[in-house]
Amino acid sequence: MRTDYKAMLESTSNHQPTVSNPVEAVVRRFYVDERSGCVAVREYVDYDISPGLHQDLPDVMAYWGGEKYFDDDGMARWRVADWQLEKANKLCESLTA
Repeated sequence: MRTDYKAMLESTSNHQPTVSNPVEAVVRRFYVDERSGCVAVREYVDYDISPGLHQDLPDVMAYWGGEKYFDDDGMARWRVADWQLEKANKLCESLTA
């Protein structure tokens, strides 16, 4: 069952992010979030509705799942490829420009 993040966000609609420095809001509007074998370009918000990184979060602008590989013990793992990280960084820069 998928979590309905949109409904969760709408339930917090009275919450307005607070930014004391407007310049900081422009600089920090988008960022690259890389973890657990995936990478995403996200919009900065001052609250987090999920501890994970999922492509259906409302603040995710773009998402790339990593490549599957097996470690020395035969365990399946995921890693972000260089091209995915480069693409995320370029998109983030273009959104921030």
